Amino acid sequence: MATATTIHLSPSAAALIRILNITSAAADRVTSLLQTNHSDHHILFDQLGRHNHIVHHLLASFSLGADAKTLQKQYDQNVSYQRPPPLADKGVVSSLTDPEVFESLLGKPENYTVFLTFFAQELSTSSIPEVVNKIVFADTPIANKLFNLFFAGYYHPFIHLGYGLEYDQPALVAEGLAQACIHSSYLDEFFTATAEASQSTKPDTLVNLLHAVHGDEKLRNAVKWEDGQKVRDGILARAKDEMIAYAARWQVPLPPPPAVYFTACAQNPPKVVKFDFFYMHAVTSSLFLSVFLQQDWISDASKAKLIEWKGRLDLVLYASRRSPKLLIDEIRTDVVHLREWDDMFLQACAFMDDGHTVKFVRALANDEKVCAPFEGGTVTDSRVNGAETNGVNQDERWQIKGDMWRRLAGMVLDSVQPKYRDRWLRSVGFEEAWKDCGLREDFKG
Repeated sequence: MATATTIHLSPSAAALIRILNITSAAADRVTSLLQTNHSDHHILFDQLGRHNHIVHHLLASFSLGADAKTLQKQYDQNVSYQRPPPLADKGVVSSLTDPEVFESLLGKPENYTVFLTFFAQELSTSSIPEVVNKIVFADTPIANKLFNLFFAGYYHPFIHLGYGLEYDQPALVAEGLAQACIHSSYLDEFFTATAEASQSTKPDTLVNLLHAVHGDEKLRNAVKWEDGQKVRDGILARAKDEMIAYAARWQVPLPPPPAVYFTACAQNPPKVVKFDFFYMHAVTSSLFLSVFLQQDWISDASKAKLIEWKGRLDLVLYASRRSPKLLIDEIRTDVVHLREWDDMFLQACAFMDDGHTVKFVRALANDEKVCAPFEGGTVTDSRVNGAETNGVNQDERWQIKGDMWRRLAGMVLDSVQPKYRDRWLRSVGFEEAWKDCGLREDFKG
């Protein structure tokens, strides 16, 4: 039985995207490995704040059919660079019931185990809905701050909590809550200012807004290749007001955030197909937006806020990589990567990396399922006519549709192969990101 300190997965584990025939051996192995990770490892594997992806990797692979041997191999590949968690002072843990103390300890990675222990205690006496509603969705200063922190670190706390909810694992919920607590709060001002500006701004679709951001020269030039943290040090440092004005126009109800659109279409022909490491997180986190929206214990107001915050951060993320031109025909006209999901699941769940590839493919499969009812049916070519809405053709609000989802998943699986060198590019709006990429013609035949 899963508890606040014990992880337990079964072959029948609920998951949004999963194969039917998961084995007991795989469930036992993933349970054991995640329990070891929970007890023995920090949520960040170094002083730079880079994330431990073991939970994300193993659960995504497990749900798509990885066997026990593959799960062990994936764990072994990524365990060597993890570090142990800090010890938790029991007195400090007890003091977290004081909101002032709680807030004073936020944003400090050395407090991970303190927060983990505190949330485990909370989840030992209260249900997941009770704890998450109180900590994240209540109308309190602490909850409002925690809500913002779930979008820090390129969505990682949002993703981690999402896994805990998807698989109904209180211990993973505790990890996700603790992870949020140790991230920087630099996005607070952006989210607050954007929410205020949205009250007096006409809404628009994110497809429109992505195109507007691409055409804004000040925003494109606000980010420098040498900026270490391109959201904080580029966009929000040099073009904050402009970014807020665009992001405020994304308001619910409108079509879901098109993270896949800007992640997939930021290509640079004739260079080989590659995907941006940072943009990819906008896609992998989208699956967990579905998880949150399915919870009947989360209020409609909180769900609307989740969609708005997610879309607004997606927009900032796009701008932070110099708003590359989006080439939809790269997917529309692809003729070599269309495959069946089951075939791609087998390849993805066995792929040896840190988990980003299988998460990407699984998220695309979920996005296809979520978007299909709205896109007018399965089509091969999405260039169709429809009514004008906010200056966007009705059907063009769904840029990725029909079998384009499977084409894109095939492109992802091909792009990460060793023959193309680095699996991911970073900051694809800069020519510097592409300088070591080969040409497509060099890999034909």
